Amino acid sequence: MAALSNLVNITARLADISAASTAYVASPVTGKLYSASSCLQGGITGSDCTWSMTINGVAVANSTVTVTASGSAAGDVDSIDFGQFDPPLVNKGDTLGFVSAGESSTTAAAQFSAVVRV
Repeated sequence: MAALSNLVNITARLADISAASTAYVASPVTGKLYSASSCLQGGITGSDCTWSMTINGVAVANSTVTVTASGSAAGDVDSIDFGQFDPPLVNKGDTLGFVSAGESSTTAAAQFSAVVRV
């Protein structure tokens, strides 16, 4: 595991993960994308929802995460660890996007977090 002093947490908020939409945030550092996670602020219904990441509008390979609707509630966390792949490079000033495909129902905000290893 990386030393905590080498990890930078970058956050963004999406008003409704159940709508096809994107939350954007600029990276304050240069490094490798280490992990990413979402935390629901309310439950979703209907279908599972997926989200993925982009860097400067380009899809990050192997970044799709499924948020399960069944039993979902505020505080549910879903994540991906990029260490199992070749972690993508993020440069200072790059735009990170958390892209919801919007397949679920029920308006639910989501907080996203990306960890960059510097």
